[in-house]
Amino acid sequence: MRPEQLASLLQQAGIRAGDVVFVHSSLKAIGPVDGGADAIIDTFLEMLTPKGILAVPTHTWATVNDKQPVFHQRYSPSTVGVLTNVLRGRQNAVRSLHPTHSVAAIGRRAEEFCAGHERDETPCSPISPYGKLIDWHGKIVLLGVDLTRCTVFHCLEEVAGLGDIWTLDPVRRRRYLIRNDGTVLESWIREHLHHTSDNYGRVERELLEAGVMTIHQHDTAILRVVDVVKSRDYLVPRFRDNPRLFL
Repeated sequence: MRPEQLASLLQQAGIRAGDVVFVHSSLKAIGPVDGGADAIIDTFLEMLTPKGILAVPTHTWATVNDKQPVFHQRYSPSTVGVLTNVLRGRQNAVRSLHPTHSVAAIGRRAEEFCAGHERDETPCSPISPYGKLIDWHGKIVLLGVDLTRCTVFHCLEEVAGLGDIWTLDPVRRRRYLIRNDGTVLESWIREHLHHTSDNYGRVERELLEAGVMTIHQHDTAILRVVDVVKSRDYLVPRFRDNPRLFL
């Protein structure tokens, strides 16, 4: 796929200048793109313009743990894909401070988007960047991946009050955060106890029928777009009606 074809696909999917877009991706799944990860990032940035925000997960939950409790804002690699590491390595990228669920973003408001994550006791609280995706009317782009990668749903679990019921470990664990400038912060966090995300695909048909999500395709590249506000308005009542929806 050429970058201009990706741009056309994004335009069909409703991505516009000024949007706040959070991308989960699998480059292997979408097939070769001329220019690789950098070309994909550039295509998004050109479409969004500096007024928008391009963000990605830079999660380290697989590598920061009781045995290795240190997260470094600059040097800890993301464990969720090539695109995430390429974006976080860009000079104009900002990365949030969180031991397991950090994000990286580019855009005029990227600093504001990422700020304060180090204060969160949970991975995806309503005041985290994931919560800001709701407040800022963001869009989730699932590029070559499905709903099982849609991390913002963990935030919606907390909004619905389910975090303390079955999502989060009640035990707080000590971690250390190292800023780019070398400053060290102590962090106490509660990690996810159940892998509810494994079951997020159960609601794909519902979200399509409700207009919460759309699917677009070019050759082997499949792109899902989730409207974050619509997902909150649809899923939070579903969670409250059926707290075991994803168990």
